[in-house]
Amino acid sequence: MQPTQRPAIVTVLGIISIVRGLLSLFGGACVSALAFVGLGQLLGGAAGGVAANQTAAGAGVVIGVLGLISAILALGSIVIGAGLLQLKQWAYRIALILAVISIVLDVVSIIIALSNGGNLSQALTGQIAPIAINVLIIYWLSRPDVKQAFGAA
Repeated sequence: MQPTQRPAIVTVLGIISIVRGLLSLFGGACVSALAFVGLGQLLGGAAGGVAANQTAAGAGVVIGVLGLISAILALGSIVIGAGLLQLKQWAYRIALILAVISIVLDVVSIIIALSNGGNLSQALTGQIAPIAINVLIIYWLSRPDVKQAFGAA
């Protein structure tokens, strides 16, 4: 039995996932580091009143935690990309599920923007590209040759 050849689009999606994960990991780590360094400096000095320091400290903690969450999600993206390159069925399923979830979240974001008085063009501005990319990911992963490569046919 011959090993399954990886479709080119799977290679592209896997590499993009890994690169995106590496960039997000770097960005998340930088945000966390800067937030926690700034928090330490703020708490160590008297750069304003107590209320200002407490507000800034709270913001620093929130930003730092968000940076850590971003770094954790970035690691997930790297793992999924590696799984796609190795034609792992779990990576195929997770990539499909995440693409669907992303589309749903983007549509919800548009609905929220419209319900808060935004106009349609403003609501769509930041959501069209992510929706289109995720629709393409679902299309590419649903092609018969790709499904067969992952054993999901």
